[in-house]
Amino acid sequence: MNEPPIETLIKRVTLLCKLVTILIVLIVVVFIPQLIPVALVAGLAIALSYIFFFVGRAYAGPLSRMVRWWFASGKKQNDV
Repeated sequence: MNEPPIETLIKRVTLLCKLVTILIVLIVVVFIPQLIPVALVAGLAIALSYIFFFVGRAYAGPLSRMVRWWFASGKKQNDV
């Protein structure tokens, strides 16, 4: 079954981000151990961005419908 192009793109970008993250962590741990605290903070930031990305995708449909309804109801009230 073929996936929509946007889903394929999202999977490829996610995989690329994971590979780059692993590469950066390996470089920092092996070559520059003084930067391990910086790498931990960067890893936390990347993890949070993944969480917000997937939560945002899950709520994008209901939120967009709610926002459209809110704007539509506001226009009706202003027209009266």
